[in-house]
Formats: sequence, C-alpha cells, structure tokens
Amino acid sequence: MGTVYRNGRLIMNNKQLLINRKWHTGGGWFSKKRFIKKNFKSVVFCDHIETTSSAGDSIKVYYANDGDVAALFDEMYYKGNCMESIFELQFDIDKGNPFVEWFRSVLGYIQANTANINIEYFPSSQIDRKWRDIRPDIAVKQGAIWKWIGLSQTGLTYRPETASNSNWIFYRLADIMLIKAEALTQLAFADNDREKLKEALDLVRQIRTRANAPESTDMLYGQNENDVSARTLEEFILNERGRELLFEGKRWFDVLRYVKRDDFRNRDYLQRFAVLSTSPEKISILQEKWINHEGSLYMPIYYSEIEMNENLNQNEFYK
Repeated sequence: MGTVYRNGRLIMNNKQLLINRKWHTGGGWFSKKRFIKKNFKSVVFCDHIETTSSAGDSIKVYYANDGDVAALFDEMYYKGNCMESIFELQFDIDKGNPFVEWFRSVLGYIQANTANINIEYFPSSQIDRKWRDIRPDIAVKQGAIWKWIGLSQTGLTYRPETASNSNWIFYRLADIMLIKAEALTQLAFADNDREKLKEALDLVRQIRTRANAPESTDMLYGQNENDVSARTLEEFILNERGRELLFEGKRWFDVLRYVKRDDFRNRDYLQRFAVLSTSPEKISILQEKWINHEGSLYMPIYYSEIEMNENLNQNEFYK
C-alpha cells in the first residue's frame, strides 16, 4: 500500500523470466535441446531474483513471528510490498485499486468455490485435526476473495472505500521458488539427475513449512524421498502452486503449461480439472470441449480488437 519503486518496476532478470515463462505457457516444446536450454535459463533467472532486489536489498520468504497468520496477511496483502515482494502493480490512497469491487461476496463478479477449496486443495489432516494449513484462512472468508478485499485476517470487515488500494501481486519470492522447482524437475526428466529433484523438493518443502501444510496434501508423505520420480514431483509442484498462489491469477496458466508439456502428455488432467471448474450438469460438456478442441483452452479475441486491427484473426474455436 503506497508506492515502493523497487516493487513497482520490472527489472531485467524479472523481465527475462517473464519472457521465458511466456514461452513455456505457450507450449513451445520444439526440441529437447531447446527445452533443456529454456528450463536452465529459468533456473538461472530465479537464482538472480532470489539473491537481491533491484535496490540491492535482500528478498526473503516472509515468516510471521510465531506463525502469526494475521501478521502475514497484514504485511503481504493489506500493506503490500513486503520483504517477499518482487513485482506488484502499485496503488495508493490517491489512486485506488479499481478491481477491488470484483471480489466482494455480494456484488462482486468473482467468488470462491469454498467446497472445492476445502475438499480438493486443503483436506483436513488425518493425524491431527488441529493441524491446519494457514493459506485458506488468508485467501477466503464468507465466499469472498479475502486476500484482496479484507481489512484484516482476524475480522470479517471489508476494506473501506478509503483503503481500497491493495496492490496486485504479480510476483513474490514463493512463486519464484516454485518456478525454479518446476524448472529443475523438467531438467531432471531429461537427465534423471537426483540432485535436481532433491533441490526442487527442498524448495517445495520451504513453502509448505511456512504454510504449516499438513500431511494430507503431501504427495510424498510416508515415502522414501530418495525414490521420488520427476513425474510425481511435477504434479506435486502444480498442486502446491495452486495452494500457495490461490486467487493470484496463476492457476489456469499453470494447468495449461502442465497439460501441454511433451505434446499434451498430461491431457487427462483436464478431465479432473473440469470437475472442479463447473456445475455437475456441465462437467461432461466441458471435458469434451477441453479434450477434443485445443482452441477452447484459450479465450476469444474481443470483437472490438479485431475491428481495430485487420491483422488479428479470431481463435478458430470461436468462429
């Protein structure tokens, strides 16, 4: 809240990583050699970003004192520009965030499917019912996307109009760490390097430790971690990104990248994802569309854009 120029500017390493991620999400798997090169570059850019910010100060994963969830919410989402921040769209009192109203539970356009969140993403621990992941308590309250509109984590009060200036977080360190873990895992697919898998898993574990994540969401719980496969870790990272970056605008792009890899190697994941994405009577329709029509995985180009630019062609699926 309030402009911090370090976090409101896209520096070179951040820009290069964005370019690299665009290539991945676009499905640019043209050759094994280029695939390896792009993932290696992702690791390099993540290493640079993890070290220092453009202002020269250290970027660290934010750990609230004694696991204080309210403090984490306040620093990361209410105030913004916390020590974990890398790039945020800046708003302040004089220039409020115009998208805040989208997330209110009554009049908002975007609401949380709390049933799926609790059952699919944050199931209860089978060891200790008091062992809870802190992230749903930060993200959602009463069906509203709380991390963007809540006044505090502990109450049920929306931000007043005079404080509707929450920044939009594009990148924070936890995201970068999971990007690095994903890139290391993809490199391990190519060379079966156990050290890369170990490093990737350690990054995931760091994020889960901060979140107090229970065993119920640990795909490797009870297993010998020395035997972890790249395939299992790939899906584990996808799921962990879904939990850590809940309602931060990353999920569909993460799923698309996962599904399209190696000529749609993980296409079947779309069947499962459709179940979480629509009402029961529409599931089979959505599954058929996503599985059999690649163009349906992308949004149509708005008609006014096509009218203004004769070089644009509408996505085939929507013609």
